[in-house]
Amino acid sequence: MVLPQVEEIGDDTAVVVLEMTHVWSGVEMDRAFAELKSAGRRRIVVDASGASMLNSKVLDALVRCAADLDPREGAGLALITRHDYVKQIMQINSAGGIIFLADTRDEALEALPPRRR
Repeated sequence: MVLPQVEEIGDDTAVVVLEMTHVWSGVEMDRAFAELKSAGRRRIVVDASGASMLNSKVLDALVRCAADLDPREGAGLALITRHDYVKQIMQINSAGGIIFLADTRDEALEALPPRRR
């Protein structure tokens, strides 16, 4: 099983990078998110700007991940994507938690709720 590249930013923030060379599965994404959460990462950015495609299993995993990341507690999930179909699907989907959409990494990090002190 392949896990995505993860870049740590501080104690509670991580950026998950989805490369174009791999077709990601929901199981791989669920495992990566579970590992991040168990390590205390509550602010997660998924950089899918280089992914040529995101399948429904990956989108489902994003929704499951966001379900317990409460913005009122300084937690959240932001998705960087340039695919209009992905943005439309994520905007329409009201199940699960809030997913912040962004075009760049800076926008994604800015969109996440402020850290709790």
